[in-house]
Amino acid sequence: MSGFWNQAFDLSGRCAVITGGAAGIGLACASLLVERGARVALLDRDPAVVAVAASLGAEHLGIAVDLSQIDQVDRKSTRLNSSHPGYL
Repeated sequence: MSGFWNQAFDLSGRCAVITGGAAGIGLACASLLVERGARVALLDRDPAVVAVAASLGAEHLGIAVDLSQIDQVDRKSTRLNSSHPGYL
């Protein structure tokens, strides 16, 4: 890409939350965002999401959660805010 496009799509210092991030389109999107400098928090029902996020780099998070279960979402988001303040 040209310098203009590299600068236009520089995501350094940004964070993206990606649902379905353990595989497929979600993982493809995450990989592209990481390539552009973003940190990513991957959410997925598959517990493998933790290892998938780690494979992208130490600064990325994988959170196993079923988004259809609001109590799980509340617990995980509270834990995330406690363990990684300011991440999102």
